[in-house]
Amino acid sequence: MIVRVFILMTICGLLSCLPFCSNPDYVHIPDPLFRQYCLEQFDSDQDGRISYEEAADAEVIVCSHRGICSLEGIQYFTSLKVLECNENQLTSIDLSGNTQLERLSCRDNKLTSLELRGNKELVHLICGKNQLRTLDLKTNVNLEYLLCAMNRLESLDISHCRNLVFLWCWKNNLQVLYLEGNPQLKTLNCTRNYLKKLDINTNRNLHFVDCSQNPYLKELYTAKRQKFIEMKKDDHTELHTAG
Repeated sequence: MIVRVFILMTICGLLSCLPFCSNPDYVHIPDPLFRQYCLEQFDSDQDGRISYEEAADAEVIVCSHRGICSLEGIQYFTSLKVLECNENQLTSIDLSGNTQLERLSCRDNKLTSLELRGNKELVHLICGKNQLRTLDLKTNVNLEYLLCAMNRLESLDISHCRNLVFLWCWKNNLQVLYLEGNPQLKTLNCTRNYLKKLDINTNRNLHFVDCSQNPYLKELYTAKRQKFIEMKKDDHTELHTAG
């Protein structure tokens, strides 16, 4: 009798998971906390499930401070333009399927992987205070604002981000930072890295620069008539002007 009751309870438990696990008409969202958020915000017919139509209608997700470990299922939110998922327990995010995304803030997580190769419309990115060692921005050609401070980045290629205006990449492990492809750049904070050389000669719109606390930075190159509103550098960093 006990065995039969146990089997019956097991079957009931499995059946209760079917709306989320095997129903082809509904989005599979395995993380219970992210699923609960989606049900609260997007379950328009209140059937306890998120249909593909409901997911496709959503343009904004703000799910910060919820203890979420996975955003699996977010790829079906194909109209998503804004995502804020700060201060969760995320270790990886893949947004390659969210091609309409314009703004992303995922700071204060545990990210070691951030996939943005499908996000050509991305303009605003905040991914600070994570554990990222690499950040691929080659396809994010419309990016204007980038805050990637307090990670573990050893290199940062922003040469394809020609519209970039704001860059905060302080407190990483950067040894090289190339800015030749960023003519619109106005604000740069690259303090607390391991840069050996910094050339901002071609960044004629750059007005705010902080490259202090780079113990190996010996040479800083600027344009001859370049005017800075604020410039911070270490005493051991020699300033060179050209042009």
